[in-house]
Amino acid sequence: MRGDDLSMKRPEEPLTTSYLSHKAFKECKRLWLYRYAPDRIVSGEALWEVIREGRLLPTSALLGRVVDDVITAALRFRKRTGRWPHEPASAVRKVLGDYVAFSRDWANAVANREKWPRRSDRQAIDRLYYGEEFDLDEIEELISRGEELVKRWFNFPLVSDLDALNVETWRIPEGAVTPHFLLGDVKVFAKFDFMTVEPERVRIFDWKTGSVQRGEQGAREQLHGYADYARHALDIPLSRIELFGVWLSANFTSADSVDEGLIESLEAAWTAQARSASASLSRLAEGTGDLETEFPLTEQRWLCRGCVFRACPQHPKQIAPEAPCSDV
Repeated sequence: MRGDDLSMKRPEEPLTTSYLSHKAFKECKRLWLYRYAPDRIVSGEALWEVIREGRLLPTSALLGRVVDDVITAALRFRKRTGRWPHEPASAVRKVLGDYVAFSRDWANAVANREKWPRRSDRQAIDRLYYGEEFDLDEIEELISRGEELVKRWFNFPLVSDLDALNVETWRIPEGAVTPHFLLGDVKVFAKFDFMTVEPERVRIFDWKTGSVQRGEQGAREQLHGYADYARHALDIPLSRIELFGVWLSANFTSADSVDEGLIESLEAAWTAQARSASASLSRLAEGTGDLETEFPLTEQRWLCRGCVFRACPQHPKQIAPEAPCSDV
């Protein structure tokens, strides 16, 4: 999964959530606040810094993003031309180079107070924004790992299975619009990786580059979120939907039918999280709640090491003190 829609700026109007938003709120409410409503706690240049940091791609997510982009581009090429690209793994080097070049351009624009370059298919990498360059060995290692993961994807039986289908059954999300559905008055964003809508079944796929052991439960919840999207937005019965986690790092595919009980619990959790965040924002704005109570810093300090928000006072590499907004 590629992550959150960057347009989710005011989560209370209307209420919104997503897998990543919900995960952030559970792990660190201050992180959620920095990402989705930073103007509630900072202002002026400090606000712009937090907004910039919220647009960064964590280095830990870079490999997965590059692999996802290469696979998505190959699927679009196959759908458009009727053939797979020649040596698709070789695209890893170019895509990674694009991310690095875009990151440097973006960081330079910020440093020179120029207009930020914008691309819907790229994000600036956090460590390059903070002036921490990759060395040649790191780049080559990323390329090598990325090429191996893409080759594994093409060696899965899934590819020959897709070749047997009419490409009109394929669903590949477009970068400009994040798939979403309404759950009552809550807008839920659900950007799946790939879907096939066949006469007898609908298959939803999520490409995974991380550890099965550490990520399996989260991946299962993500896939069930996509199933809920298919039900609400595409009017597809849950009984027709099959879910697949394609674990490239382990050369393993998990297959699952939809657990309606899990769907119900996820819907309840998404709704509760959206309402809780909205209520906390209201109390903060009205002066009836304080920052530490409504949006506390995480107690899981190890999470801070990989956080993109170095404006946060708890980050081990904090770059600036948190500046309170005069309106709060």
